[in-house]
Amino acid sequence: MQTNDKDLTSLNLFAIETKTRQMISELVEPISIRAREDRESFSLLSQQLCKYTRRIEEIEFVIHKTQKRDTVFEQIFQMISRLEGNIKAIEAGIEQNTNSCKDHIDQVKSDMKFFTNGLEFIV
Repeated sequence: MQTNDKDLTSLNLFAIETKTRQMISELVEPISIRAREDRESFSLLSQQLCKYTRRIEEIEFVIHKTQKRDTVFEQIFQMISRLEGNIKAIEAGIEQNTNSCKDHIDQVKSDMKFFTNGLEFIV
């Protein structure tokens, strides 16, 4: 009988162990599935983060490049403005010289008339 009791106890312990394993397995399986899903989600999120980081870096590069290009355009505009100012100053100087030459020519003409009239008077 003792062997029978041992066998029954052994069977009961085996059944309890089996049942415990099944319960633990049933409890751990959803956690295991969730952990696998979380790893997959994390992997996807990590890839997306890398893509977005690259995109942001590209956008920042383009913006910086555009700002730099604006600076170049501003420099060109400033140079053109300076050149236009210089051209106006040169034109003003040329006009002043032209007027001075015209005045001098008028003076020479006047002097020539005076001398011509004086010569006609003498002759």
